[in-house]
Amino acid sequence: MIKFFKKLFRHKHNSKDSILIGVNAIQCKECEKWYKGVELYEIFSQGPKRGLVLKYDKENETLLINEDMLMRALQLVTPLQKPRKLKILSYEEWRSF
Repeated sequence: MIKFFKKLFRHKHNSKDSILIGVNAIQCKECEKWYKGVELYEIFSQGPKRGLVLKYDKENETLLINEDMLMRALQLVTPLQKPRKLKILSYEEWRSF
């Protein structure tokens, strides 16, 4: 998170793409996109205090995916996307679809 703030303060804000939120707070589209990337990283990170989307099944050596949280991650990137059912396809299935 510290890297985020360092990058935020080094970033030159383009006034036409920025919105003044308060006395010293500026929100620009580039910073918003970058923060979404940080959020996605946090969502998909694994660890004892994380695991919102992914869990690992050691017995079957398989990643388990929380469908609702994966849909929320997709909506973070594409806000107008309505919640839908998800299906994971292999590369061969993807190509033949």
